[in-house]
Amino acid sequence: MTYISNSFANGVAMQLFMTSRNASSNQGAVDKIIELVRASTRQTPSTTDIYAPFDGAQIDTRDGNESDDPHLSIDAFNDARIFTGGGNDSIGAYRRAVISSGSGNDYITTDDKGVVDSGSGDDYVYGNSYMTVNAGEGNDEVRTDGYSSVDAGDGDDVVVTLGYSRVDGGAGNDTLIAVDNTADHSDQAGHAVLNGGEGDDDIQIGRNSVANGGTGNDKITLVRGGSTVEFARGDGQDRVFAADDFALAISGYSKNDVSVTKQDGNIIISFAGSQDTITVNLPDEKAIQLSFNDGTEMTINGADESLKPTFNVKWTSPEWTYAEAYKEFEYSTTNADYTLYEERLEINARMMSALRVNLAQ
Repeated sequence: MTYISNSFANGVAMQLFMTSRNASSNQGAVDKIIELVRASTRQTPSTTDIYAPFDGAQIDTRDGNESDDPHLSIDAFNDARIFTGGGNDSIGAYRRAVISSGSGNDYITTDDKGVVDSGSGDDYVYGNSYMTVNAGEGNDEVRTDGYSSVDAGDGDDVVVTLGYSRVDGGAGNDTLIAVDNTADHSDQAGHAVLNGGEGDDDIQIGRNSVANGGTGNDKITLVRGGSTVEFARGDGQDRVFAADDFALAISGYSKNDVSVTKQDGNIIISFAGSQDTITVNLPDEKAIQLSFNDGTEMTINGADESLKPTFNVKWTSPEWTYAEAYKEFEYSTTNADYTLYEERLEINARMMSALRVNLAQ
């Protein structure tokens, strides 16, 4: 049995309840709700609820004018296709969902193999493995498991993912993390490619990964070895913290442009005729292998014995909510293990607090 509630007086805009997962019998009821949604505006009290507990639901509430769209709360099962307009929407779906949430500050959760376009606004997106996410403009937070592709778009974004993922931070001061929250050596902690783009970014990668800070003064943390940092002419003044040997791929400069100094336990790499610098925190028994576009290479050994063999890493998990952005730990370069250093809720507090308020409206 299927029934629809359309009661504006009691503060519940619209609700759709179903007792069967049969798509053919339930899609018609969904379509009726969509007609009501398109006819409503944000003047309608509370939030519009659409509950479609069957596989393959088709939910498209777009009407061509996002300025007065209502806020939506949508729940669907596998293989859903969900398209919304404006409003601060909360959308949940199972596997293989395709979700486009338009403008507004949206909250989206889905299972693996999902495709999400959260549009403009300060959005929160969570998905499992094999996700494809385009977060659009705004200060977004995106969390996925491994084998995912994330375009965070413009804004001060936070992206947390696992191994074999690719992340483009876009413009803005982004925090990009692709490493698991354990001290083991699994592949889930590596083989990721992170590009910070424009802005002062904070990037953390695991083993056998690639980090490119892009333009701006970036911080790059390498947890375990085998990784590569990419740096191009004009990228700014970057800092790299590493526990093990790593490669530094430099473009726009030649080997003859490079000057190396060691100061206060750090390696400072500078370039002739430029304000660009790379400051590296690396133990003395480790080394950086520099490579250039013309095929030449050079090796720089770690700093002197005075270098303290610890630095801080962010300990996080894709499953954590925005209320637990991440915790910061001290990483020991002597035994490659985590020890508790400082626990704190980190950046994004302002954005996520605003998101909670907007979703509650």
